[in-house]
Formats: sequence, C-alpha cells, structure tokens
Amino acid sequence: MSSLPPSAVEELGFWEEELKLRGKHPEDIARRLDPRRRREVFPRMLAEPILPLLRQHFRLDRPAKCVEIGPGPLSTLAWGVDEGLLEVHAVDVLATEFAALLARHEIAYPVRPIPGTGEELLARFPPASFELAYARNALDHTDDAPRTFDHLVRLVRVDGAIVLQHHLQEGTRQEWSASHKWNLDLGEGGLVATRRDGVRTELGRRDDVELLYVEYRSKLLDGWIDVVYRRR
Repeated sequence: MSSLPPSAVEELGFWEEELKLRGKHPEDIARRLDPRRRREVFPRMLAEPILPLLRQHFRLDRPAKCVEIGPGPLSTLAWGVDEGLLEVHAVDVLATEFAALLARHEIAYPVRPIPGTGEELLARFPPASFELAYARNALDHTDDAPRTFDHLVRLVRVDGAIVLQHHLQEGTRQEWSASHKWNLDLGEGGLVATRRDGVRTELGRRDDVELLYVEYRSKLLDGWIDVVYRRR
C-alpha cells in the first residue's frame, strides 16, 4: 500500500474500516452487503421514474446499460443488477485494490469495477453506447471533473440520462485532502466544478445536455445534491 499515492491510501483506509462496519457509515454498508436490503440504498430517482422511462423510451427488452465511475467496492447500483434492471459497467482507478479488499473480507458483490479513470472512458467504451451514466460522490475525486463529465455525456445515447449525486463544497469541507480535488456547487445550469486553484467550469453549459431535475438538501443538513441531465 505504501507505493500508492496518498489519495489511494486514504481511500483504501476508508473502505477497510467501512467493510469492518467500524467506519462512519456502518448501517449504510450493512444495507449494501445484504441482498435483501440493497433496495434501500438504490438511488430513488432511478427506481422511479428514470429507469421505467428509459425502458419505455428505448423499448428495452434487456437491462438498461449504465456506465458508472468511482463506485468503490460496493456500488449502490447493485440492487438494479440483482433485479435485472441494469447492466452496470463500472470504472474505478482502484478497482484492482478493491477486488483484493473484497477477497480478503470474503465478500462477493454483483458490481465489479474495472481499472480506469473517468477521463479515459471514451478509450474504453464507444460513444452513445449506454442509456444511463451515473456518478455518486465521484466527480470531486477526479483529476479533471469537466473532462470526466464530458465523457459521461458522450457515452450516453440521445435521450439517455446522466445522474449525478454529490456533496456540495466537499473539497473545502474535507480541507482539500488528498482524495478531494474539486468543489461542486449549484449554478443555473446544474453542477459547477471549481478546482482548488479557483478554475471554475459550469458543467451543464453545453448544447448537448438539458438539465431535467435538481434536488438539493441545504448545508444545514448535509449539502447533498441530486442532478439529472438528458442527453440531447
């Protein structure tokens, strides 16, 4: 582990404690590990209405194809895979290390990420090959959040959905720790990404996406935001 960059060491240490149910979110992790309870952590807006609408619009007779970035070892999309609703292609820079971590804990999980980064998605998958793109608490961990968002958009078919769920101002809140490289905030076009040096990008300010839905919980609660875009 010592040969890994500080951000990776930080992330693996976090998950080591979580899998032992000794971390910050023992109840959440217990739900993910229990197939009977995974529905409880599955994103609400995906279950209803996004997935039913995608299945109807694209006339799918198969699971909807989804690309996910940065899921860690326990993607919240696992229930959708269990139920045959989703075919998840997850990419995580620590996929190999997470696989070893799950093996040590003797955990089998239905979403197995492959190694890679959000900035390299188009080198792995053809454009417009998914009905859905998803990121949860991941964009602020990337080296290049605008580029990663661009790849997520371009991987989705026209009329497909890009669903982002994140804490706002997480870089500042975590005092710019090794694994937190961006602040995300809410602007007129949805999410705004700001790098530590102040470089700011309005992610949704482009002709090929339309902002469909925003749900924002105030900073007095936890600053969590759900943003859904449609690919034009």
